[in-house]
Amino acid sequence: MSSNTNLYAQIKRSEALPGVGGRDWHDVTPSELWIWIGIIIYMGLFSGKSMAAREFWLHIQHHPTHDISKFISQTRFEQIKRFFHLSNPEEDQAERSSGHRLWHQKVDPRLNQLRLSSQGYLLPSSNVTIDAAMILCTGRSIDTYNMPNKPIKLGYKFHFLANRGYIVDFLPTSSKSGLDLIPSIPELSYTGSSVYHLASTLQQLDRRHAWNLYVDIFYTSFPLFKKLREIGIGAVGTARTSSKDFPQSLKIPKQVWSKLEYHSKGGIVTDGIGFLL
Repeated sequence: MSSNTNLYAQIKRSEALPGVGGRDWHDVTPSELWIWIGIIIYMGLFSGKSMAAREFWLHIQHHPTHDISKFISQTRFEQIKRFFHLSNPEEDQAERSSGHRLWHQKVDPRLNQLRLSSQGYLLPSSNVTIDAAMILCTGRSIDTYNMPNKPIKLGYKFHFLANRGYIVDFLPTSSKSGLDLIPSIPELSYTGSSVYHLASTLQQLDRRHAWNLYVDIFYTSFPLFKKLREIGIGAVGTARTSSKDFPQSLKIPKQVWSKLEYHSKGGIVTDGIGFLL
């Protein structure tokens, strides 16, 4: 991170107009970056009144408990914030010039590290789930989702593979199709391909294990379940009887529902998939 930050600072300062170099800059070191990140966290944890960043360096009534000016100056803090970069800025420029764009590409190095670490610390049990999670973002972005009925109504959406509250793998998505590198699977939709991609992680973790995947109605897809069965993963999900793939013999007219006995049930197996009504 310190190397990429220094490289980005070098690029931006070289693009400045002659004679307009701004503040003097010296390369940030890993130890200095640790201090900077620690102060970022400290600012977020401070439970006093809402404060602008510069107020943390002022000796005022609501000053934080610790004097952070002993560790880093306000000018240096703002400099690092200006040039801080997780990814390689030269690679970012190459991707932008090629017309390819991912909203999360600048944090992909840390996301990939987090993903690999999560899979290394825990082997999930047989029963897993795939669901969606929203990360709050109120800024402008064509990639955010607006979901009024969700607890987080506006933000970025991730599909994630989880086991007992532990996230094993995750996949950032975009509200604009084609703006993510989700491998397209024949016969599957964008969402179905995302589920298949995440479920394939299970096979990579342990091919000898028997996996059962549980999903809600948003992810349930009969072509998807068939594809998962082909790689040895069982799947369970709820579905609407109005779906085009739902067996006709189980589609009961509304006027018949009221005449059925309580706990009435029926089922059929079609093309390797069991349907329970």
